[in-house]
Amino acid sequence: MSLLDLYLSATNNKMQEGKESIPRKALSVCQDLETLLSNILGCLAYVLRRCVFFFAVMKTLTIISTIFIPLTFITGVYGMNFEYMPELSWPFSYLIFWIFVIAMITSQLYYFHRLGWT
Repeated sequence: MSLLDLYLSATNNKMQEGKESIPRKALSVCQDLETLLSNILGCLAYVLRRCVFFFAVMKTLTIISTIFIPLTFITGVYGMNFEYMPELSWPFSYLIFWIFVIAMITSQLYYFHRLGWT
C-alpha cells in the first residue's frame, strides 16, 4: 500500500465521518436558530409592552398639558398688574373669569371623552 493509497483511505474515512455528522450539525443549527428566534420574539414582546405603557403616559401628559397651558396663559395675562385693564373694574369680573376657566376645562374634558381618551 502506497502513501497515496493511505492518504486517500484516511481522507475517505474523514469524509464519511463528516457526511454522517452533517444531519446532527444541521439539527443543532436549526435548534439554535429556533432558540434565537424565540429570544428575539420575547424581546419584541417586551418592547411592545413598554411602547404601550409609554403611549399611555404620553397621552395622560398631553391631556394635562392641554388643559393647563391655556389656563397658565390666561392667569399670566391677568397677573401682570396693568393699571388700565377694563375688565378689572367690572363688578363681576372675578366670577366671569372663573366661569370661563371652568367652562374651558369642562369643554376640553368633554372633547377628550368623545375622542375616547379618558
